[in-house]
Amino acid sequence: MSAVTMVSDRLLAGWKLANATQRALVLGGLLAGILSVVLVVRWTARPDLVVLFSGLPADEASRVVDQLREDGVPYEVSGSGGTILVPDDRVGELRIRIAGQGLAGSGGTLGYEIFDRSNLGMTEFLQQVNYRRALEGELTRTIVSLGEVRNARVHLAIPEKDVFARSRQNPKASIIVDLAPGAVLRPDQVRGIYALVAASVEGLTPAGVTLVDTSGRELGGGGGTGEFAATTEQLRVQQDIEAYLRDKARAMLEQVVGSGHAIVQVNAVLDFERKERSIESYNPNAQVIRSEQRTSGTGTAGDAQETTVTNYEIEKTLESILGAVGTLQKLSVAVLVNGVTETADDGSVTYTDRAPDELATLGAMVRDAIGYDEERGDSIEIASMRFAASPGEDLAGSPLPWWLLFPSMGSLLRALVLLMAIGLVAWGLRQSSSILVEAVEADRRRRERVLQMERSEDSEVDIRKEVIREQMHSLAQDRPNEVAQVLRSWLVEEKAS
Repeated sequence: MSAVTMVSDRLLAGWKLANATQRALVLGGLLAGILSVVLVVRWTARPDLVVLFSGLPADEASRVVDQLREDGVPYEVSGSGGTILVPDDRVGELRIRIAGQGLAGSGGTLGYEIFDRSNLGMTEFLQQVNYRRALEGELTRTIVSLGEVRNARVHLAIPEKDVFARSRQNPKASIIVDLAPGAVLRPDQVRGIYALVAASVEGLTPAGVTLVDTSGRELGGGGGTGEFAATTEQLRVQQDIEAYLRDKARAMLEQVVGSGHAIVQVNAVLDFERKERSIESYNPNAQVIRSEQRTSGTGTAGDAQETTVTNYEIEKTLESILGAVGTLQKLSVAVLVNGVTETADDGSVTYTDRAPDELATLGAMVRDAIGYDEERGDSIEIASMRFAASPGEDLAGSPLPWWLLFPSMGSLLRALVLLMAIGLVAWGLRQSSSILVEAVEADRRRRERVLQMERSEDSEVDIRKEVIREQMHSLAQDRPNEVAQVLRSWLVEEKAS
C-alpha cells in the first residue's frame, strides 16, 4: 500500500470519527485557505497599471475607452472619468496608436483634415471660415504638444483683403493655454509660442499676438502687447547676465575652497535706453579744392588777361552713433567664503576664519573673472564666515532604507503576500490533519481502554462505571463548553436545594 493511500485512508477514518465541531473547523480552514490562494493568485496575476492619459474631457475619454475595449486591452478609469490606466508594458504602444488616430490630445479640434470632406456647393465665405478653423486647429495641436500645456485655444482675426482699401489691417491672434498642475512656461517657451503663431499667419507680427493662461494672466516676453512685456524681457536679460557672472566666479572659487564652501551674489545695473548721437567735425588744416574756374579775355589796353576762381572746402566728418541697448553700467559683487575646519585626533572640531591675505587673493581672482572695472564704479566685498550645516549633510552618510534597494517594490510585496498565503494554507492543512489524526487516536485509545476493562476481573458494575467515566472524559474534551454549562446548572440546583 502506498503512502498516499495510507494517509488518505487515515484522514477518511478520522473524518468519520470526528464530531461536528471538528468537521466544521476542518471545512472552514480548507475553505479559507482555498479562498486566500485564489485571491492572492488573482492579485499577483493582475498587471501593474499606469496612467495612459489624464485630465481628458468626457468626449475624448469615451473615444479612448471604446478603442481600448475594441482592442481587448484591460483598463481602469479613475479621477472622475478623466484618467485612464492601462498595463505598464503597453502604455508606450497605446499612446502612440491613440495619438496617431487623433482620439486624445487634440481637444476635439480639427486641422487641415477638415478639407477631406469635399463639398461642391461650398461658398467662398465658408471656405475662408474652414481655412481659419483648420489653421487654428493646427496651431492648437502644436501648442498642446508642449509638455507644460494641457490644453489650448487659438483665435485668429484675419481681415478680408480689399483691393480698393487705402490701408490694410494686420491680423491678430489670441491664445489661451491651460497649464498642467504646477507647470510654468519658461520665458523662452513663451517667446517661441509668439514666434510660432506669428510665422504661421501671413502678415501677423509677434506684437499682434496675445497669450494668456486660464487665470486671465497675460504672459509676456514674446513681443506681445502686454503692459509689462518689455520690463519682463529686461529683467530676464539682467538675470541672465548676473547668473553668468555668478557661475563663473563660484566655479573658480569652489576649485580652491571646495564645493559648497563659496557663495557669490552679483547685482548688475544695465542701461536699456536707446541713445542716438550725431557728430559733425571740421579740420581747418585739411583743405581740398572743390571747384576751379578760369576766364580769358582782352583788357582795355588791348593786352590778354586770364582770371582764375578757385573754391576750397574744409574737410568735414559726419558720424551717427546708435548706442547699444542693455549696456553694463555697474557691478556689485558679494562673496562669502566658508572658513577652515580641522578635526583633531580626539575627534574635536576646530573652526578658523581664512586669513586676510588669502581673502585678498580670492578677491583678486573674482575681479578678474567677472571683468571688474574700477572706473565704471564696480564694487566687490569678500568675507569669511562659518556656514551652517545643511540638512542634506546629516543624511549623506546615513545608509539608504532597505526598501529603496529593491528595483520594484510592487513585485516584492506581491511575492511576500503569496508566500504568506501559501504558508497560511499549509498551516491550515496541518491543523486540519492534526484534528483528524487526534480523533482517530482518541477513538483507538477508547477502544483499547474498553477492551482492557472487559478483560479485567472487575465486576460488571465497575466496568460500566469505568466506561461511563471514559465517555464523560471524552465528552469533556470534545464539548468543553456544554459540559461546563451542565456542571454549572447542577451546582446551582444543589445550592438551591
